[in-house]
Amino acid sequence: MALKSAIRNLGNNPHLVFVRLPNLLSFLCIVVGVVWLLLLPLNEYSRQTYISENALLPGQVHAYFTGSEQNIFRGYKKELEGLLNDGKARGDQKDEAEVTAAVSDKLQSILQAAGLKVATQKYEYTSAGITHQGENTYAIIHAPRGDATEAIVLVAPWLTADDELNLNGVTLALTLARYFKRWSLWSKDIIFLITPDSKTGTQAWIDAYHDMHPASVQPLPLKSGALQGALVIEYPFDHRFQTLHIVYDGVNGQLPNLDLFNTAVAIAGGQMGIGANLQEMWGHDDSYEHRLQTMFRGMTKQGLGYATGAHSSFMPYHIDAITLQTKGEGWEDEMALGRTIESLCRSLNNLLEHLHQSFFFYLLMQSNRFVSIGTYLPSAMLIAGNFTIMAIALWIRTGYYPESKPSANPKNEKAPTEGKEKPNTISIAERHLALPLSLVVGLHLLGLVPLWVFNNVFHQYFTTTTYIFVAVDIVLPLFLAAILSNGLGLSKPIIPQQYHLIKSFSLLLLGLSLSTLATLNFSLSFMIGLLCAPLSFISRLRGSAPFRLATSSLGLVLLNLLSPPTVLLGVCWYMGVSVEAVLTQAAFGWDVWVPTKDGFCFKYIIQGYDTCALIAKAHNITEADIERFNKNTWVWLGCRQLYQGDFICLSAGKPPMPMALPQATCGPQVPGTTRPAKWADLAGMNPCAASKCCAFWGQCGSSDLHCQNYRAPPAGPTATVKGATEAPKSKTTGNTKATGAKQPTTTGTGAKPASNSNSNSNSNSKSKSKSRSTTTTVKATKITTTKKSTTTKAKAAPEPSVSQYPWTAPWEITLYSNKGCEGDYYHLEGYNKEFLDGEGCLALHGGLNSKFTDTGVTCKWWTDDSFTWSSCDASKLEKPQSWILKGGFCSAFSKKDCDCFDGVTQYYKPEGCHNRTGIDTPNFAALQCSINGA
Repeated sequence: MALKSAIRNLGNNPHLVFVRLPNLLSFLCIVVGVVWLLLLPLNEYSRQTYISENALLPGQVHAYFTGSEQNIFRGYKKELEGLLNDGKARGDQKDEAEVTAAVSDKLQSILQAAGLKVATQKYEYTSAGITHQGENTYAIIHAPRGDATEAIVLVAPWLTADDELNLNGVTLALTLARYFKRWSLWSKDIIFLITPDSKTGTQAWIDAYHDMHPASVQPLPLKSGALQGALVIEYPFDHRFQTLHIVYDGVNGQLPNLDLFNTAVAIAGGQMGIGANLQEMWGHDDSYEHRLQTMFRGMTKQGLGYATGAHSSFMPYHIDAITLQTKGEGWEDEMALGRTIESLCRSLNNLLEHLHQSFFFYLLMQSNRFVSIGTYLPSAMLIAGNFTIMAIALWIRTGYYPESKPSANPKNEKAPTEGKEKPNTISIAERHLALPLSLVVGLHLLGLVPLWVFNNVFHQYFTTTTYIFVAVDIVLPLFLAAILSNGLGLSKPIIPQQYHLIKSFSLLLLGLSLSTLATLNFSLSFMIGLLCAPLSFISRLRGSAPFRLATSSLGLVLLNLLSPPTVLLGVCWYMGVSVEAVLTQAAFGWDVWVPTKDGFCFKYIIQGYDTCALIAKAHNITEADIERFNKNTWVWLGCRQLYQGDFICLSAGKPPMPMALPQATCGPQVPGTTRPAKWADLAGMNPCAASKCCAFWGQCGSSDLHCQNYRAPPAGPTATVKGATEAPKSKTTGNTKATGAKQPTTTGTGAKPASNSNSNSNSNSKSKSKSRSTTTTVKATKITTTKKSTTTKAKAAPEPSVSQYPWTAPWEITLYSNKGCEGDYYHLEGYNKEFLDGEGCLALHGGLNSKFTDTGVTCKWWTDDSFTWSSCDASKLEKPQSWILKGGFCSAFSKKDCDCFDGVTQYYKPEGCHNRTGIDTPNFAALQCSINGA
């Protein structure tokens, strides 16, 4: 009964229900949210870091980067120092562009001498009236045990994030490139990138790598596969260092996978004995105060969302990256840093798939202690929830108004007895929504004005523009308040209900936005929520005129102190930086970090474990959206067939260029191919010679596998290009012998295919032609053709579904001359699903075609460190010492005729590098392989 009576009393007290109770709940949400955050550094709420991805195995390998490599380092450093100081030493005025060109040439010569493929890229950005331009130099080590589908990036900018010369960092990268090239253990390509600075150069390169660059940035002539991770080296001084400072903050609050950070800490501290710091906390003693300070510093950088180094440019493309900065004076030298990077690369080299096991949302408070999103998220949600509570209370309040109470009971009425309920003192009121909704939407759209202004004025006017907006923020609310309260002849004064509706809509929108933002950028949501907290409790005051004037003035001052321009000025004053510098950095981020501003879609690289369902869930879209976004994407087969390393769209926009394939000789995936002016012309780029077709994997041939549209984009272009024409439309039965390099334009086997119009006319012809034995001489081409009686019948081009062996991933086997899968090698691959009787016997020295045959089997002999190939008959190797089998099964025969009775036969399944043992077939005279192994 007591509870029922209390509820009844609440219903009879509207002021308590609609004003006091919501204010109390909102205040409690704010207090609990702040206290929750302050509790996070305690051991009870934080956890020790750990490695989730077992394949990383940090510190489990021995690093050999030492000894003579230090002499190489010193030699490279002396050469680079000589170029940088050349102008000063000679006393002449050497042009900066000339020095840059000389340094770039030297970098290229060093990398080429080490055996790497080298390329350069020029770029230019303009932001806030400032032009950023330079030239990137990069080189690629192709993995001896990989297939160019995955890569690791090592970045060494000439200028660090603090604008210091990074000579030692660049030199160390060159030394590591020479050192890594001599190892055959890499299963992923390694890319060495040297940029002019830590922001523009890296951003230009990574944008061009994913074909998201503007016209002012050159495309990349060399590419590799999907980037699995990136490490940035910063060593800006000549003396030895004491600790490594690991920088991990990305743009817009993005963070790398926690496993990458933990691996760097484990290797530096556990294996190399080098201390690891974060957030510039040099004397961290693991106390509560230092943990809290470290967490606040990380939250500040995450909330501001600016780039903290070259690694930040990789984050928007879902590439985990960190920067290793050397700090202090100690006894660690460049060799210790090199061994740390070597061990890190070895760990990344072990990965079987992209890092995904550990956290992407976390707060670090020590190098070995963190808080996950499930623990810290409630603090921001509570602060965002207070706005929602107040918005709902105001909405309910505007639907009711109190009834006037009678002055006294009439004499002829009896007073109500104690047991009966009193009549309700509130009634339902009609809400007037037009003005509040229009005002809230209009004021929010007004926020686009400063966004446009600050991104379209020159940097020297930023400070003046900021003070102008401060003045506008003071005057505009007063002007609007005067119009809404008094009308001033422009409109009728609004009623109190509309005031409450305006505030309700504003708080509701704020609460919803902060709740959503908290899941993406917790720190920014928390900071905005705290700054906006007073808005929940500011309301119209009652009382005498002097009291209202004083309190209103105080509230106006408080609101202006919390406005964005005033907060910006206060933070700049406290940090000792200029407003111009901060806004220039913000404008650069808006102009450069937005990858889709030129109309391109948001590009995603398919990983080995991806499905459309997983991709859609991770990016808050549907599988139907993915199908719709990729209607025009090159080689899109739908969600049923995804291939690792392919580019797909996860938003509307222009589709990306397909990823370049290192061995492609035709089609748009030839390295260095630029985007065509018309997307429909994509398939016709880099065409094959006449009578050959370009398959989607970038090789020319004449088989069905090459000449049928297995992976063609639906919008216009096809993946099959036969020279400059289409596939043949006719077929001849009979015996034909021809000599020469080119066939005459006649109907028959081997004839040059007709153009589109001719092909269509031939296909429409229903007549049959008979001819006698004839001899035709074509003087222009000196070709003589002798034919017997033949019967020719025009036929339509074959449909893609009628191929003898529908396309799938091929079986591949690589046979090496040396153990450890090194040296010269045979490479065979095919698309037959089952073992082929008779024609399925593949004799290594039996005239196997180095181009694709009708069964889709090819054999090549690679030499000169995989730079030169010829037919398999050119090799005398009969006893391979090691081999790798992928995607199928093979039987090895000691006899060329695949006779399992007169010779030795061994059956092999897919595995990694297999070194020859005593039980293996003594010599590989022939093979029989298939995808299914039957």
